[in-house]
Amino acid sequence: MFRFVVFAVGAGIAFAGAFGVMPAKASSLYFEKVAVKTTSERTCLSFARQVIHPGGYTGIHTSQSEAAGNTQGVYVSITCVGRGSLPAIAVVMAMSDDFAAAKQVGHTAATHMAGVQLID
Repeated sequence: MFRFVVFAVGAGIAFAGAFGVMPAKASSLYFEKVAVKTTSERTCLSFARQVIHPGGYTGIHTSQSEAAGNTQGVYVSITCVGRGSLPAIAVVMAMSDDFAAAKQVGHTAATHMAGVQLID
């Protein structure tokens, strides 16, 4: 049994080496949640659009559930969760090949979301 296991592991390593198996590339995901200055999920999503649209983003996508776009090589998606009479929560997700860039851009977007105020 032991010889079979050693043989199987050795054969697997040889097979991977012979075919040039490359290590997997992974992207980084950073997310942050912030309370916003509204209890309405719909209003929170309008805040997300305000952050994405004039913020230098490209490839902007908005829907009933998110506002998203690319900036500085980072894809950012913002969605909101209403909580009844409590402040809504914005969830900011940033994805990039560079975690430091994802964290910086994601945190900036979250800070902007926390600072948006509804003006009647």
